[in-house]
Amino acid sequence: PENEGYPIKVCELLNSLDKPVYLERVSVHDVKHRAKARMAVRKAIKNQVDGKGYSLVEVLSPCPSGWKMDPVDALKWIEQEMTKVFPLGVFRDRSKEIEPHIHEKHHASKEEVIESLGLKHLQDKAFPRANPVEKYKNPEIKAAGFGGQGILLLGLGIAQTGMLEGYNVSWIPSYGPEMRGGTANCHVHVSEEPVGSPLVDDPTVLIAMNRPSLEKFEKDVQPGGLIVYDSSLIDIKPSRTDIETMAIPATKMADELGNTRVANMIVLGAYLGYTHTLNLETVFETLKHIISRKRLIDINKQAVEKGYQFGENLQKA
Repeated sequence: PENEGYPIKVCELLNSLDKPVYLERVSVHDVKHRAKARMAVRKAIKNQVDGKGYSLVEVLSPCPSGWKMDPVDALKWIEQEMTKVFPLGVFRDRSKEIEPHIHEKHHASKEEVIESLGLKHLQDKAFPRANPVEKYKNPEIKAAGFGGQGILLLGLGIAQTGMLEGYNVSWIPSYGPEMRGGTANCHVHVSEEPVGSPLVDDPTVLIAMNRPSLEKFEKDVQPGGLIVYDSSLIDIKPSRTDIETMAIPATKMADELGNTRVANMIVLGAYLGYTHTLNLETVFETLKHIISRKRLIDINKQAVEKGYQFGENLQKA
């Protein structure tokens, strides 16, 4: 206990509650007990599927590396020591006496979804779509950089703008082990068709705000895709020749505006100015909803405009 703390007996704790239907503790230290564990898990899943209520199976399993034992000794430790503290068995089984509870399925209407997202005030407001060339339509975007660079907000801005223009969108954030200063990236879809999976493994667009992100994800970009990167912080160029690249000194441009933290909005604007995937005016509407500190909306709007002009001029060059 002085090293690992006192054991938490989950089945005993839950058995003190009224509602659990099925509680059992099993082990996987030999073939016989593995078979019993399999049956217990199946029973618990069936209870859940049948709507009978909460079921839990607590499993005693080995951790040879954590225990600093070889696998055989770890299995013996479960049988000889762990089961003394965590006795095996069924703590509760009301499976036969509980009648299944069938929940009535409810399919939310479009109006209910809009209201739940807090977008009812925008329902009747028309946001015209941009008219990008074919290769920039339906982008699958991965935006990546350090935590604290506003990567997730950048991706959210693209997704929210796409939603306002009537596209099918998805946005999934991904953090590293640290928040600020650690890695951060997000996956964004803006599509005319339903989005099958929100994950973006092979992006058509990579937005890289630091060198590690460019080096890590460049290889994943689809041939013919686009890489947008902050040349203020990235001192190398993408090595591939089968993709488009756009270097923008976003951090330097943000410094010129007086706020380094709006570099993400400069990159967002540059991407849209270069591709015309979404309309600038719709982005301005989006900023009102994703920037929590209202006094910062104006500086973020300036950053988007500055980036948009940069991207548009680069495309015309």
